[in-house]
Amino acid sequence: MIVARVAGPSAMHRFDQPKTVAYTASMVLHHEWLLPDDMFGRPSTKPPLVNWLAAPLVAMGFWTEWAVKMPMLLGSLLTLGIIIKMGRHLLSQCAETALHATEGGLLAGMAWLTTPGSMDLIYHCRPDPLLVTCLAAAWMFATWSMEAGARGWMKAGLWIATGLAGLAKGPPALLPMLFVPLAAWLIPEKKGLASSTGWRWGIPLALGIIGLWLVPVAVLHTDHLFKVLLGRELLSRVAGVGQQFGSATKSGGAMGLLLGLYKNPVWLVEKMLPWSLATLAALWVIGPRRWLRHPLAPAILWLVLVLAFFSLTAGKTADYIAPAFPAAAILAAYACVRTFGRWKLGPVFYGWAGLLMAAALCVQSFCFSSAATKPNGDHLKEFAAQVTAKTADDSIAFVATGYNTLQFFLRRHQPGDPTPEELKSARWIIMPPLDGLTPEIVSEKLPSVFSSKSGTLGLYRADEKVREQALKMLQTNKIPPHNDDGSPE
Repeated sequence: MIVARVAGPSAMHRFDQPKTVAYTASMVLHHEWLLPDDMFGRPSTKPPLVNWLAAPLVAMGFWTEWAVKMPMLLGSLLTLGIIIKMGRHLLSQCAETALHATEGGLLAGMAWLTTPGSMDLIYHCRPDPLLVTCLAAAWMFATWSMEAGARGWMKAGLWIATGLAGLAKGPPALLPMLFVPLAAWLIPEKKGLASSTGWRWGIPLALGIIGLWLVPVAVLHTDHLFKVLLGRELLSRVAGVGQQFGSATKSGGAMGLLLGLYKNPVWLVEKMLPWSLATLAALWVIGPRRWLRHPLAPAILWLVLVLAFFSLTAGKTADYIAPAFPAAAILAAYACVRTFGRWKLGPVFYGWAGLLMAAALCVQSFCFSSAATKPNGDHLKEFAAQVTAKTADDSIAFVATGYNTLQFFLRRHQPGDPTPEELKSARWIIMPPLDGLTPEIVSEKLPSVFSSKSGTLGLYRADEKVREQALKMLQTNKIPPHNDDGSPE
């Protein structure tokens, strides 16, 4: 499945991936390690862990999609290992599944991997895959730390993973901090064992890891911290008051929060099909009265906690609940292992089912996904290769090239519009096609050139006429007329 995503059609232009890619380029080329800029010159709106991890590989000369997504790939592999290990651990404690705990752990890993949600997640250039890894590790170490024979490295692992989760995406790092006291309060076997996790020194350690980034930002970029990171990115999403922070899409207020409470369970079922049906079966078989008294109580509590935590936001998206998928996959494996004896459906049956699901997801990715039916992402890579062959290391100015990853594939990063001086010194200019000007190269349709619409771009040799038209376009903030399909009129 990983090979299918890497070798398949490029979808790096979807959602906010171009912004994440631009942050990494800003770090490598302009050394903006705290608040890198995107292609419009806007400072980062997320903690930078994923960009810190991707930057060294890109700096070595690998300006490729797989290189900038390497943290997500490695993180997803680590998540898979955590699920297998944790699944085997929990299922070995259930009398009805103990004999097949190893097969159950492998089945849990397969159930997590062979779902539509994970197929997208493993090669998605956003902080979410790395956040899932950090939170899955924190949940695993928290569970182990509250058991007999817990070792110091487990406690340290819990709080280090929590701190890294904060560096990946901020507020979700609260989840392990909430899980520990809730487990010690609600799960009888872990009653009063919160102190065994070392939280008195662990929480300061986690906050210290987050502070490695947050404190310098607070000192050097105070206005951005309060208005953007805390205001628009946190309060507007939680309370639905986006309009008060310049984010009209994050609105709805308390009513939007209440009306969306049902969404997270629905998304869980949808994103984890068909294995989510087994998750629901496990919850039914165990029964609500035994959820917190069953050996799988840590998985059930984590699942419910994640869904509830992200339900308390007005600006919900399906990506938010990805940290619940590992626990849901373990519960699905439990339901499947229960059928080994009763219905004579052994590991081989579920192995074939997983392979068929993986094959179906690979076919969908190659042939029927939006990236396959509208290959604008591949067109962008082709155009970047043509431009590189033509321009080599010559200076290039980007004018109205849109919200995409073109600059990254050309090994450049221009934060915002070029200045008149940059236009004057540039040897080449990339911009939308204009009447009366003859481009050296014209692209196929590229993603998000005209607002959210696809469109074409041209590579122009920067003579006086081209510079004059480019400067006029920038001064009037007016792009050339274009058709509904993004092509120039």
